[in-house]
Formats: sequence, structure tokens, C-alpha cells
Amino acid sequence: MSITHSQTFQRFESPFFMLGWGISTYDALYGMQAWGHTRTSGADGNFFFGKVSDAKLDALIRAALLRLRDEHLFIPLHHQVRPWAMKPGVETLHRSNDQFEGRFTSIK
Repeated sequence: MSITHSQTFQRFESPFFMLGWGISTYDALYGMQAWGHTRTSGADGNFFFGKVSDAKLDALIRAALLRLRDEHLFIPLHHQVRPWAMKPGVETLHRSNDQFEGRFTSIK
């Protein structure tokens, strides 16, 4: 059902849709850019399936991002990325401090 539903709204054939979204950086950029900006060939509006174009909203989003940049309202110091992969022969627990506490076993 959900696959059929998502294909329907991605073809702009449904005025209603439900979309789960998680933003790893916890900032508003991805949501504003993906859901509120006029759809372009890039990231702008890439999840905006409402077929609406609002030049004033686009300008507000751009102005907000420029203000954040120009006023130095926050300075990101670190972004932790935890790449994890699994393969045969390695066993470990996922620790929040990235401490490896696993063991390697031979692969037969």
C-alpha cells in the first residue's frame, strides 16, 4: 500500500500524502528546502509534491539562510558521523563513544 501511495504522490496524482522525515542535523534547512521551496532540478523542492511555486517564500528561505550565515548566529564545531558496516567475521556492539569492543573471527 505505501509503495503504491508514494508512487502516486511522486507522479503528482494525489493532493494528500503522508511522508516520514528524519533530519540528522536537527536544523530547518532540509525541511524548508525540501518541502517549501519551489521545485527545481536540484534539492530545492525535491519533496514538495504540491505543485505550488511561491517566489516570496523562496526569497524568505534564502534570506533566512543568508542571515544565519552572515550574522554568525552559531558556529558549528563538530559533526559526528558514525560509519558502521557489517561483514562476516566481525562482531561488535555499537557504543555511543565509538569504542570498539568486538572480536574478529576467521572467515571460512
